[in-house]
Amino acid sequence: MSAEALVELIDLFRGERRYNKKLTDAALNAISDAIVATRTYEGRVKRTKTKTLDPLKRDRDEEVRIGGLWQAAAIKTRNVSAEFANRLNDKALYWFLEFHWSAAEVISRKIDWTSIDNEVHALLAKSS
Repeated sequence: MSAEALVELIDLFRGERRYNKKLTDAALNAISDAIVATRTYEGRVKRTKTKTLDPLKRDRDEEVRIGGLWQAAAIKTRNVSAEFANRLNDKALYWFLEFHWSAAEVISRKIDWTSIDNEVHALLAKSS
């Protein structure tokens, strides 16, 4: 392989790495927006003893907005991790469908906070 070809190949890999980093950063930013909005809302709409959102304090417009943020995060994540993007889409549906799934199903779909946090940490490590 000639020196010129090797330089071109190295430049190609560097460009690919920068492109992947930009995709990962965009996904992480969108996920962060959804997390902050969701946690802020959940903090404001205090949970009852059964750990559900207080129906008297819920704001359906805000819940739909939060679902949209999770949907946007899913779209931006699809090129970074298709599996995680599908889970983020489920998180959006959870908000759009007014919490239709049980706590056990939320955990089995891996859209609970622990699962989301673990995946975000993995993406952060990947982007380093």
